[in-house]
Amino acid sequence: MDVILLGGGHVPTQNAFMERIGLKERLRKYEGLIIGWSAGSMNCAEIVYAAPKLEGEAIWHELYETAKRVRLVVHVGS
Repeated sequence: MDVILLGGGHVPTQNAFMERIGLKERLRKYEGLIIGWSAGSMNCAEIVYAAPKLEGEAIWHELYETAKRVRLVVHVGS
């Protein structure tokens, strides 16, 4: 079985990187197992809200276009 592991990190940074390299679209079509934790799992949700962490991120519309592999991920914690 093919497996992709998506690690954690800063959600917006990872999301932008995934977009830049075309990974989101490839993940949408991927039929193997995807394991993600923290930012990796959040960027696989259909909709993700990432609480602001860095200065300047406190904007109400922090919703990101993601790989859309699962319906919803709610991240609680720091």
